Amino acid sequence: MTSFEYAEFIVKSGSFSTRLVIVYHPRDSREHSLTDRAFLAEFSIILLVEPLLVVGDFILRVDDPDDAVSAAFLDTLESMNLKQHVTGPTHEHNHTLDLIITRQW
Repeated sequence: MTSFEYAEFIVKSGSFSTRLVIVYHPRDSREHSLTDRAFLAEFSIILLVEPLLVVGDFILRVDDPDDAVSAAFLDTLESMNLKQHVTGPTHEHNHTLDLIITRQW
């Protein structure tokens, strides 16, 4: 991926197995529109496998309803039957940037 960094692991315990993806999505404020479109397209690719647990620092203000990129990101999650679980601020400026995402069954 060119718009974000990630590490991917298979976690097993007994008969339970899940795919863990840890994401870091840096945002360059000078190039938001280009990198945000690339991020949404590339991130969607890693969401296709089940079961899935995605965690990381997304540098998206998912708590801000006026942020168009965050809204598009959340729409992408919803369209793929995924849920973002973090509900409180994870950044010193009271925004939710660190996320935990799972598939809804």
